[in-house]
Amino acid sequence: MLNEGQLLRNEPLAEIQASNAVRVEVLDDPAPLAAALTTRGASVSVADRTLEVVMDGGADLFVMIRDILADTGVGLRSLGAKQATLEDVYLAVEEFTE
Repeated sequence: MLNEGQLLRNEPLAEIQASNAVRVEVLDDPAPLAAALTTRGASVSVADRTLEVVMDGGADLFVMIRDILADTGVGLRSLGAKQATLEDVYLAVEEFTE
């Protein structure tokens, strides 16, 4: 990845796009899930019925989300690792280098 002739990143594409965020799309109101995740120390952003969840540390985020979904009764539509786009990565690196 170059910016004005300066090398910003030189890694395999899979590593560049890797993210520690999990994307959760629910069928119901996401508020109970978001509240429970926040209580357990996760960082949660909500847009409509889609949550982006990030958790530092060794906790298995997928297991935590599964357990909270079972406890709250919130219906799940999809669950998966969020993959950053090249644009996301470039903008983040550019912002960091300014």
